Amino acid sequence: MQKALYRAHRPQTFDEVVGQEAIVTALKNQVKSGRIGHAYLFAGTRGTGKTSCAKIFARAVNCLHPQDGSPCNECENCRAVLDETTMDVVEMDAASNRRIDDIRELRDTVKYPPTTLRYKVYIIDEAHMITNEAFNALLKIMEEPPEHLIFILATTEPEKIPQTILSRVQRYEFKRIPVTLIAERLQKVAADAGVHLDADAREAIALAADGAMRDALSLLDQVIAMGETDITAQTVERVLGTAGFQAFAPLVDAIVHERMSEAYQVAWSLLRAGREPQVLLRELTDFYRRLLLVKGAGDALRLPLSEPERARLDAWAADVPMRRLLDGVDLLIDADARIRKSEAAEALFLAVVGRLIDSPSPHVLESRVAALEEKLAAIGRWQTPQRDWQDDIAREVAAQWERFGATLNAGVMAHGEAPATEADDIKRPQEPEKPAQEAPGSVAESAFRRDPERFLREHRAEWQKRVMAAKIVVPALLGHYQSIEVHDRHVTFHYPPGDITAGVLRNKEEALSRELSALVGEPLEVHIGKPSAQQQTMFHAKQSERESLFHSPAKAEAAQTGDLAPASPERTSGAKATPSAAASTSGETGTQVSAHVDVPDQTARDASEPGLWEKLQAVIPPELLKKED
Repeated sequence: MQKALYRAHRPQTFDEVVGQEAIVTALKNQVKSGRIGHAYLFAGTRGTGKTSCAKIFARAVNCLHPQDGSPCNECENCRAVLDETTMDVVEMDAASNRRIDDIRELRDTVKYPPTTLRYKVYIIDEAHMITNEAFNALLKIMEEPPEHLIFILATTEPEKIPQTILSRVQRYEFKRIPVTLIAERLQKVAADAGVHLDADAREAIALAADGAMRDALSLLDQVIAMGETDITAQTVERVLGTAGFQAFAPLVDAIVHERMSEAYQVAWSLLRAGREPQVLLRELTDFYRRLLLVKGAGDALRLPLSEPERARLDAWAADVPMRRLLDGVDLLIDADARIRKSEAAEALFLAVVGRLIDSPSPHVLESRVAALEEKLAAIGRWQTPQRDWQDDIAREVAAQWERFGATLNAGVMAHGEAPATEADDIKRPQEPEKPAQEAPGSVAESAFRRDPERFLREHRAEWQKRVMAAKIVVPALLGHYQSIEVHDRHVTFHYPPGDITAGVLRNKEEALSRELSALVGEPLEVHIGKPSAQQQTMFHAKQSERESLFHSPAKAEAAQTGDLAPASPERTSGAKATPSAAASTSGETGTQVSAHVDVPDQTARDASEPGLWEKLQAVIPPELLKKED
């Protein structure tokens, strides 16, 4: 029976090992210097020379006439190892000898000295398959082995080896073999087999081997079995089931330029030609890998491509952005993991082709979601007021009312009269007044309907407490209305034109209705609106009457006698106070008494310190602060 190419052309000396120069140099130097270790770990992907190097090393340490660190393969010891006639070099498969009983038997055997060779060498392939219990049984003999014993562990998954074992071995990492070196080795093997392998065919096999020399030789064995003496890339594609660059290029071109109809036509024709969806998906992934390299490195990177292929890759890379390539690679890798377990591989491949053309980028979706979350957070900061800025606004409004009330009190005290009771209400609006002792239900209902403004003023503490607990709005804004109109079950709070409070409260009508109904004791519907023309006229008349208190001596005298009392804060919240002087003349002596009242000017106050409008601008989203016309 003829040997397979990967067995017939297995390296016999260190010089024949391809692509592992650093490891070969280290092992040869150990043989030449005689500084042999007791345990080695050869790790790396499949087909990279781990077992071949282990066998060469086993012969080299026992060779009677080593040549530059490599075995001569001619002496008695080398021939005994090559012919497998000695019991001192043992190669065992850990996949079938992984139990603790197998390792115990091995441990009892290795303590005996070699029969004919200098060292007894145990090569354990697929060492990661050994169980933890078996590794624990092997640990003691690996920690303190006899001088004649050498362990060589070979594995493709070194991460599964316990750390207690890894710390007691010399570890060598076998890397994937470059495509150019595999292609050169294939040319030599093909020449020995009496066939001609052109450059494109060598490259196709080397790329399909994915860095494994054994896989490349196995594929070459299949290609030679086709019976052709002149092997081309088309022959290799028929054996591998791949489409090849020329057949696959139209699909990639249609995907890059987002031509959906053409892409599906090419993909369907490839599937109807008998191509496997898994193979086509891997080939498409390889195209994207090349595009990434060309896009990222440009001309500085020399890929094993012909000039026409490189020109087409350059054109595609120029037409597609890097972000789209990265998203495409993520999509292809996920699809490759799914297609292996899927029973609808063909449909999955077609879906991947469509998604590569028409699929939103995950990064774009993430940015949109982040923008929406930021907007919701801004709205949430207003709809659910935080304690810090809520208290700041409340303190600012209260401070302004206190300054305004103090000014009015000073004007009245200048005439020798104590401030009126309702002026105290202006002076300290933030201190809650004790509500009238009215029972809920019919009594509260009648009081509210008789005079809703007085009812809310007398129950201000409870009203503000309810609004605060429900997190509806800053309680300081509740007293800015001009008037309240009650019609049936509808309660309308009227605000002056241009007042921002109306715009803020208009979205809170449902919540305010719920809390006001609970306070009054009957179901009510709150509406936020502008006052009618008649109400505005009455409001301005009352405001003018209040302001004339400080200009008219007669009204100042009336204020001294208590006939004219200052207005409540709810009534004066929209008024604009200006500095004025009140003068009165004594009836009998004619002596003129004047008092200067320092009513704060809004313009001066805004220039000296932030006002309510600035406070609201700092914490409320701009779209909620649109003034009403």
